[in-house]
Amino acid sequence: MEDLEYLRDEINKIDKEMIELFEKRAKVSRKVAEYKMENSMDILDKSREEEVIKVNLKNLKDKSIKDETKIFLKNVMEISRNIQKENSNNLLKVVKLSLKGKIVIYLKLDFKEYQHLSVMKHC
Repeated sequence: MEDLEYLRDEINKIDKEMIELFEKRAKVSRKVAEYKMENSMDILDKSREEEVIKVNLKNLKDKSIKDETKIFLKNVMEISRNIQKENSNNLLKVVKLSLKGKIVIYLKLDFKEYQHLSVMKHC
């Protein structure tokens, strides 16, 4: 039997790799949010999430953890959706307009709702 300290060290190494991959996934999720906003798409794409689960379960070597893997994937995708929602809320384009150099107007454009404009005046 292997030493407990060795096994914990192995888990720590795996956790470190998982964090690095999670950071990469979060970065890509933010880019996905930008794309979805620019193309007026919903954040939740149920068919895409079902496909991700299906493909990953198919690639799973240890079928004894199939249920746990499904839960893991659902949780990861939920976190990614939350990152996308947060990113979408922060993706407001600010446009600066100057009228004859005297009045400056800042427009916040919400890409999801082009009709909604917030106007802030700064003199």
